[in-house]
Amino acid sequence: MDRDRADRRRSESSAQPLVISDDPAFVDEMARLCAASALVADVVADVVADPTRAGSLWARASCVLVDDERVVDVVALRVRRRDDVIVIGRRPPADDVWRCTVQIGAADVVVLPDSARRIADRLAETANPGRSDACVVGVVGAGGGAGASTVAAGLAAANARRGRRSLLVDADPLGGGIDLLMGCEGVPGLRWPDIEIDGGRVAAGSLLAALPSVGGVSVLSASGASGAELDASSLHAMIGAGRRASRLVVVDLPRHVGAVTGAQSSDLDAILVVATTTVRSIASGRQVAAAAARACSEIRVVVRTTRGRSIEPDAVAEALRIRLAGIVPTLGAVTRAADDGDGVARGWRARRCYDLLLAEVVAIGAGR
Repeated sequence: MDRDRADRRRSESSAQPLVISDDPAFVDEMARLCAASALVADVVADVVADPTRAGSLWARASCVLVDDERVVDVVALRVRRRDDVIVIGRRPPADDVWRCTVQIGAADVVVLPDSARRIADRLAETANPGRSDACVVGVVGAGGGAGASTVAAGLAAANARRGRRSLLVDADPLGGGIDLLMGCEGVPGLRWPDIEIDGGRVAAGSLLAALPSVGGVSVLSASGASGAELDASSLHAMIGAGRRASRLVVVDLPRHVGAVTGAQSSDLDAILVVATTTVRSIASGRQVAAAAARACSEIRVVVRTTRGRSIEPDAVAEALRIRLAGIVPTLGAVTRAADDGDGVARGWRARRCYDLLLAEVVAIGAGR
């Protein structure tokens, strides 16, 4: 990396971070944090050792990381104040550093290595500000075979049919891989085992570009995870990226929902418990709903019906003591499509029920 000359090969419209430092170790650490914040796409900092050579990069950069040993030189230039300037030191800042920080309007003074994660978070946020109003919904089965994964896929596909970006996240390492259900197991792209999160945040645009996609749905599958538990912090980072990059994030949750969401309850706007019209499903659904309520305040039930059902959907919701979000009929075409790896619901009946369910989910998200 050239420490005296900014890299001019990148597009003028593609803002990158600016690092102001003549310390090789400091520059290398900033490069590592840039890589951590980007996942797979290039977030490569422009680096200048001499602040007088920053020029237009000062205003154009996505954020500015100033070595505290050069902050006095930056102040001497009388640079125009801007957002997203961070002064970074190796030890608690002295009084003169604080004064300089105020003069250039820096947002913060942080100390390495304790604040490395915080810096990576900020790099990802400024490189991919994206949107933050997406709805995030978790889907969990009241019992085995309830069809939670099919409902999750149907919701994501319904949103995609509206021309909106959807992210389908497989958080169940024992579910066999939702890419099989979606029919994209052979499509190149990252799965959970390929992802290492260092820094706590993931660049939004990079995430969706790196995942396999089918029918307008980006899919993050647990396929190949060897049954290993997904930790809450990794799921939190991926959901955060999905929230910034898409309009809907659907998380296919394991039945022990608290294992991955307990530490990050604010991630989910709603949880849908998928139950069937059987006494056993209702009995297990009560336990699942109780666990879900500890992770999220908005719990709804989706009832999957079958021919000759003995319990009405409204009665299922009443027995579970949670509101009914929608009804999904068991259709042979949908079952065959799932078995064939054709994934999402086909036919007007299936699409209609998922469109209605999506409307309910969107309403929940709008009211959060």
